[in-house]
Amino acid sequence: MTTKSRINPWIVVWLCFATLAIVMSARQSVSIMTNEWVRTCRIKPETLKTLEGWLNQRRRQWEQHFDRLAAVLDEQSSKRKKP
Repeated sequence: MTTKSRINPWIVVWLCFATLAIVMSARQSVSIMTNEWVRTCRIKPETLKTLEGWLNQRRRQWEQHFDRLAAVLDEQSSKRKKP
C-alpha cells in the first residue's frame, strides 16, 4: 500500500464529526451557525441535562450489576475456603 492510497485519519475524524453534527441538528440538539468557512455548533443545555440523566441511570444500573457480581464472587470464594 502506498502512502498516497492510505486514507488520512483527519478526514475520517472530520466525517464522523460532520455526521454527528447533522444527526444532532436534525434532532434539534444543537444549533449550527455558518459564517464563511467556519461552522459553529452550540449544544443546547437541555440536551446535556437529558444526557446527564441517561448516564446517571446507566451508572446506577452498572453499580447494581457489579454489586451482584461481587456478592456471587464472595459466595464462591467462601465456599472454596470451607473444607
